[in-house]
Amino acid sequence: MSRPAARLIDGPQLPHLHNHSPGDRASSLVPLLAPPITSTSDGSDDGSDGRRYLLVPSPERIVVRSAANGRRLGELGVPGGDIRAVCVARLPRVSKEEDDEDSEFDEGEGEGADGGDEWVVLAGCKDGRVHEWAGAGLSHSLHQSEGGAKPRRSWKLACDPLPDVELAHLTSVSGGEDACQHLPTEGATLYALLSGQDADTNESARLVRCAIPPFAPTAGEAPLPATPLAAVRHVPSKSFKEAAAKNDCVCLKARDAVFDLKAAYRPSDKIGGDRGDYATGHDGDADKARGDVLVALASAHSVAVYRDSVQPSADDEVVDPSTALVHLTRALKPPPLYTRDQTALCALALSPGAADLALGRASGHIDILDGVFSNVISYLDGIRRKDEDVVHPADATVRRTVHWHAHPVRALAYAAATRGGNRSLLSGGEESVLVEWQLERNSHRPSNTIARISAAGIVHVLRDASAGKVVAFCADHSIQCFDATNYERAWAVQGLAATALHPEDPEGGPVIAVRDPITGHPMLANLPGAPGMIHWYDPAAAEVAGTLEVAPFNRVSRRDPTVDPHVPAPAVTHVAVGADGRDLVTVDVTWTENASVGRAAALKAPRGTVQMSVCTSVKFWAYGTAASAEGRQRKRRAGDVPMNYALASSMASPHGRNGGVCALAVAPGGDVACTLSREEGAFRVWAKHPPASAAGGAGATPWKCRYRVQTPAGYANLLSNQSAANSFLARQLVSFSSDGSVLAVTYGPRVTLWDHSGAALLTSLTQDAANAGDEDDVTAVHFLTKDDDVVLLSTERRLDVQSPCGKANYLGTDAWGLDAASLGNGARISAVAPLRELRSTRAGARGCFAAAFAMDGGSRSEVVVVRKDEGSVLCAEGTDVPLRWTIDGAIQCLCAGAGPNLQLLAVTADGRMLSLRGGAETKARKGGAASEDGRARAPVLRVGSVMAEARSAVKRRKVTLVGAAADRAAGASGFDFPRLSGRFTSAFVAQSLSR
Repeated sequence: MSRPAARLIDGPQLPHLHNHSPGDRASSLVPLLAPPITSTSDGSDDGSDGRRYLLVPSPERIVVRSAANGRRLGELGVPGGDIRAVCVARLPRVSKEEDDEDSEFDEGEGEGADGGDEWVVLAGCKDGRVHEWAGAGLSHSLHQSEGGAKPRRSWKLACDPLPDVELAHLTSVSGGEDACQHLPTEGATLYALLSGQDADTNESARLVRCAIPPFAPTAGEAPLPATPLAAVRHVPSKSFKEAAAKNDCVCLKARDAVFDLKAAYRPSDKIGGDRGDYATGHDGDADKARGDVLVALASAHSVAVYRDSVQPSADDEVVDPSTALVHLTRALKPPPLYTRDQTALCALALSPGAADLALGRASGHIDILDGVFSNVISYLDGIRRKDEDVVHPADATVRRTVHWHAHPVRALAYAAATRGGNRSLLSGGEESVLVEWQLERNSHRPSNTIARISAAGIVHVLRDASAGKVVAFCADHSIQCFDATNYERAWAVQGLAATALHPEDPEGGPVIAVRDPITGHPMLANLPGAPGMIHWYDPAAAEVAGTLEVAPFNRVSRRDPTVDPHVPAPAVTHVAVGADGRDLVTVDVTWTENASVGRAAALKAPRGTVQMSVCTSVKFWAYGTAASAEGRQRKRRAGDVPMNYALASSMASPHGRNGGVCALAVAPGGDVACTLSREEGAFRVWAKHPPASAAGGAGATPWKCRYRVQTPAGYANLLSNQSAANSFLARQLVSFSSDGSVLAVTYGPRVTLWDHSGAALLTSLTQDAANAGDEDDVTAVHFLTKDDDVVLLSTERRLDVQSPCGKANYLGTDAWGLDAASLGNGARISAVAPLRELRSTRAGARGCFAAAFAMDGGSRSEVVVVRKDEGSVLCAEGTDVPLRWTIDGAIQCLCAGAGPNLQLLAVTADGRMLSLRGGAETKARKGGAASEDGRARAPVLRVGSVMAEARSAVKRRKVTLVGAAADRAAGASGFDFPRLSGRFTSAFVAQSLSR
């Protein structure tokens, strides 16, 4: 039995990594590349013939992608969400003799192997819980349940004396096979940063160590003891140097937070390493000569390193922090002539083998501390021996500073040393340029740059040394993989680009979603992360399947913030497509310094204002035209997915130099379009105009303006005073009937109907408000179905279904109205989507539409599917559960999905895309009692009640979506009025008016 369900498809990718305030982020939630993992459990997981996965976390889930091609494989679901960190660790497997005979876990979960090791994925949540998934089971468990694969085990961190802890960071020990050979064999060692209030010491945070035991079937959640290593305290700036010199705790400056926590294994010279100057971990102790684990904590203005033993013992658990902790702040003298914010640290990277340390600054500088960890170990060994001539690492370490980036360095990644001993460092930032540094050459210039890899900055970089690949994560929600030898792009995937690229970008309105009749995918425009572009988004793959560059522009990452203003990027403000998808019309707005085009506009600058121009253009595109290959957008690199559209015609300033476009519509036949301009006070009708010299109709047919209609007398003030509401509804002010013969144009609270073939005004409609003064501006008008000409009028507070014949000439019962105020909680209509194709698969449903209501000031939304004929709510087949969904946040647009099954795609104001499903088939609900409690079964939208005043000659009904339902009032006409086609309606109304 199917029930309405809402599923998250896509959302902002790593928004905390492109925080525009460097050093302020307090999360280490970053993507990672899992080691090669085999899908069987018949031996040790040595990575032979294993798959590699990209783990892309968000606070709600972990998306698993293939490292070979970037395709999405599934997701890992976390109960309760709020993930703070993700890491991968290697666990020893339990032999069959030691395993519990009553284990109910399937093979591949790591419980039944004959020894060996297994890789596991670990996620730490804010509430102190740690969840585990078996790496060997990822290939077959990602699609087993709704919401992603469930954790295999879960723990709750416990740290004495902190009563209730919150987890901020979690990391495992990196170091490749060397680390696996010498790290403890009893389990996986993790390091975490926990916060909590200790009443005795007043300490709020601590660096702790914990151990994940080998897999054994457990029931429920188990406690995970954590050993405190060092306290983390905020210290006033005046006493910071003195407090840091004591090394008895991790010191942070005021308002700073730890933004990264990394742990790496460093081998000692007794077992070899990649450098010849390694010091011995502990003098003369054979058991502790396996190396050390070095934990680095980075904040905006300080870096601390904690040295831990590879094999912790009872004595090590009570080590004095002053003999294991050292601050490197003295070695990080900031560049001169920069402010405190400009010198803040915002990126951290540890070299392979824990040899060097790289730090990126907000000023664009990169500090490289050569051999710093060797100096740290030598210093701490001297402190333990109480040597008098011990040298602090800040004095013994050589610092190199390189500078190429003009903006904060957001990403750093080391590459493994090659056979020739060359080591390289990769960096990226807001410039969207991937920079490579050859460190062995001792050069202050980059050895290679890959420019403009995306429309936004680089926020994270991963290096796969074994496969020779570099993976870059960008702020526009794209992931790109490059060959590390020639830096040719191997693959690229683009997600929902709904995050603004710059904090000063103006609010450009909501995302536009229009279903493409050819592919069935929604066409998304006005995306903050894809300026000037249209994206064809595939909900099944959760990635962009096609792109069209409507308004090309030369991206500038940032201008001088002290002098120049931030120039807004182009925006595609309107999109309309014909019924067959072969004719596409767009409207875009571009800012330019050319004062001879467009309307003049003042752009606010740090020192006054700057005069610029805003140019509006309407463009007509043709799909799959063989003779227009020169106008198509070609594939430039691997991963590009340009759509097969060619530009047929383009018109700059279609409504005059000072006129913009506030609405756009295309007739179902794709041969006529209409644009409306509030500034010009007119609408224009455009039509295809085949040139006389075109033989055989080859090539894309150009378009031209057929005529211009000035706003009729009495309507001019309504159009000029119409509120330009920042909602998707406000863009649907014009619409064509199902056969394209009638054109509806909105003027404030009135809708005019036109015979566009002769520019003749047929009639006008208005909402059925109780009082004339209560009329709101109509923000959207839709012709609902192909079988009749019922019109849906939408305002911010009301829905009206009316006949275009007018009140005096309509005898049917389809007319009704709904006040959003009946829902309570300050409900407002935020989006409406007609479901024209739903009737063919739903018996008795003569046309439906979906409406989204913003509740409680936009903190939540209600989405409902309503039948237009009688205002009843559609229900899932075989149930009385209405098609109603409760969504957190405001919905900015709705779009009908492809296929016979009911599916709605909703984009929220915070950039999430949701799939709203109601089952394979549904039936209409005509009333009844309220459903059960719960979010999916909460008191539902209920229509069908006939108010006393509804008994009028025009058979109009007032309906409500809440409250007790009542049977339809007696006496309602049962006459089945013939459905009127668009051409019949225009002729009928014109004849009536002529009388």
